[in-house]
Amino acid sequence: RVLPKLSESLSGREGSVRRKRAAILVLAALGTQDAVHLLFHHLMLTPDSSIRFNLIWALNRIRASGERREFDREIIHKEIFNEVERYVSILSALQGYRKQVPSPEMNGGTLWVVLEAMRIQNLERIFRLLALLYAGDIILVIYNRLSEPEPDPSVQAHAVELLENVLEPRLAR
Repeated sequence: RVLPKLSESLSGREGSVRRKRAAILVLAALGTQDAVHLLFHHLMLTPDSSIRFNLIWALNRIRASGERREFDREIIHKEIFNEVERYVSILSALQGYRKQVPSPEMNGGTLWVVLEAMRIQNLERIFRLLALLYAGDIILVIYNRLSEPEPDPSVQAHAVELLENVLEPRLAR
């Protein structure tokens, strides 16, 4: 009886972010297979990046609980590809901005900061989705190495190589 009400809270654009996040927290706490299905259902429908993050977080929490739950690999693959597509768009915008503004990191202003924050959040969503498919500790190490503020190029190269070895060929391309 509670799941339809939670689904209703997550549906529609007019619902408040606070109510949606509360519904997601309840679903994560329930941790049932039906909760997993509902979280995936709304992940596929939700364009809002912050709500998508919360949905993915809840799925990660349920997976980490150790309960045996089925996670639909096809949906996860689809959502990874969607997030990668967003990531590529953000990178394209950052590169275009870099061409227009010399040293945008230093004097790019608000647009640069917003685009960079979007890129970082998007990358985290990608890796949280990957953690639903693969060993979370390995994915976390790779994510941490790739998202370091002042990265060592050789460390990043090793992280990319590890990622390529972990991912199935369909995702590695």
